Amino acid sequence: MVLTKAIQELHNILGNTNEQNVAAQAKMLATYNLSICTLDDVVQVIVPFIDKLLSHTKLRQDGLYILDNLLFKFPIELVHEKSTNWSNLCINNKPLTALQLSVLIKLIQICHGDKDFDNRLKQHLPEIVHTCLSKQPWDDLGKKLDCVTVCVNYYPKLLSPLRNEIENNLSFYLSGSYTQDVIKQVGVLFHALQEVPVLNQSNVEQNWTNQFYKLCSTIHRLYDDVLNVSEFDRYNYNEKVAPFDEVYLAVFATDKVGEYLQRYRQLRNVVTFTNCMLEEKFSQPKKLKISVILDVLQRGLAAESYEKRDPNSEYRIADMLQHQTDLIYLFQSLITCFNKQLLPLSVRITKLILTCQERSRRECFPKNSAYQEALYELIRCWVMFSHNNADVIPYDKIISVIVQEITPVTEGNVLCLNKSTKSSTYTLPEMKNIIRTQRDTGRGLQIDEKGCTAIFGCLTSMMSTVDLELDETNINILFQALVQIIESIQNGNVSHPYTSVECVAALYKAFSSLFMQRCYRKRPFYELAINILTDGQNCEANGYNVTYVIVEAIHLINSMCRLVHNVDTQNTSPV
Repeated sequence: MVLTKAIQELHNILGNTNEQNVAAQAKMLATYNLSICTLDDVVQVIVPFIDKLLSHTKLRQDGLYILDNLLFKFPIELVHEKSTNWSNLCINNKPLTALQLSVLIKLIQICHGDKDFDNRLKQHLPEIVHTCLSKQPWDDLGKKLDCVTVCVNYYPKLLSPLRNEIENNLSFYLSGSYTQDVIKQVGVLFHALQEVPVLNQSNVEQNWTNQFYKLCSTIHRLYDDVLNVSEFDRYNYNEKVAPFDEVYLAVFATDKVGEYLQRYRQLRNVVTFTNCMLEEKFSQPKKLKISVILDVLQRGLAAESYEKRDPNSEYRIADMLQHQTDLIYLFQSLITCFNKQLLPLSVRITKLILTCQERSRRECFPKNSAYQEALYELIRCWVMFSHNNADVIPYDKIISVIVQEITPVTEGNVLCLNKSTKSSTYTLPEMKNIIRTQRDTGRGLQIDEKGCTAIFGCLTSMMSTVDLELDETNINILFQALVQIIESIQNGNVSHPYTSVECVAALYKAFSSLFMQRCYRKRPFYELAINILTDGQNCEANGYNVTYVIVEAIHLINSMCRLVHNVDTQNTSPV
């Protein structure tokens, strides 16, 4: 055979194989650059070496390791040709290891649809699924779930006889104390299972809807237990679809605290399943009565457990806050999944979001960056999908709360810009004097860097993409708040969370984004902004990221200044 010099060297290296050096050879070959190889090189040198390792029991794991790393890099026609032998090796050697499952998953992804491969796999599909549904050993659990998911994705009709068995097995995870990564894997598989037709039926669309309602009913069922001391109003719901059977929601705790914690774990797992149902792609249109999931969100997000605290309630507060954070992400998934279909319910959705924002400002509400990040990402998402409908979203209320969130707490904190005076009537010296009469005393915010950065990100997104049509009061207080914070940073009066470079960069981005709004395209705002940004550019304390953002902001505002100057010149030119 005729080989290139590089492949000849590889052939010589692989020719000397024993138990002592095979691991090093496998590691080298697994990362080999196949782009320098021809098909003949792969067929004549690499594949025979892999097959040689696979044929020896002691060396098989090394062969599987190479195969696992190279399968997606091999020519497809070669993989199809070898798929039967390689899949047989993975299936027939028990117990199935994580490496065997990984290779089998890749073979299914590459070779599904190949008649010979499908016929061979069909014979072993029930066996594979049964093996993978076993939770032992624990370290292979992730690969087992992935393998069943791939089988369900590519062979849904073949798995119809096993559908109920798979669903029952997955339902036990609702009470499991697994990591959220594992629960999400199970949730993805549970969603994929809806593509498997019920025996003698073919309506997978109805499968999805029924299971989604079942999850919603289960959340309400759990709320009856965990929210009974934190709900102002008992919720009455009609169980059109019954919740999961109690056998999947059993509680084995011996005391009230243990029972409560186990219920919250179940609640979090069910919400994760529900989120996967919304996030994952489906072959048919997803259909449901939106008010069903909104009832879940409203009930969970309105629950109270923060007003009265005692040493025994701390675990309740932490779990409630985590659950409400999970619900906000579920809310965002709902908006992303159904977007335009939600518009008829815009008033209800907006009211619920604003209630969450306002509640987060209450003194008794725990300050938590994860909640803040989720909430302001939800606001950004809803604003984007609401099609700039100012009649539905009261942007002035959102901005008013944002100003409170980002402004450091000071005694005697007052707004200096006259709320009744139009900003365009100010001259630059007047605006400078008014804004700079109020200085930040250095007291920090009640939110941390991540939460503050999320708020600025939301503000930037809104300013850059939607015409907010703010009233004069909010135009002034927002501009003033940002200027005061920036000047405090530039003067060295840095307080938490503005000690964070990421937070300061997000602040400057938000400040420059103001000028994407028509209401800020006025000379006093422009001139003061350029002065402040120029001072910021010369600030030695800035890192590269902050300086870069400032330079970009100056370019943006300068270009807008020229446009405004041209318009002003045209308006004052003699006819």
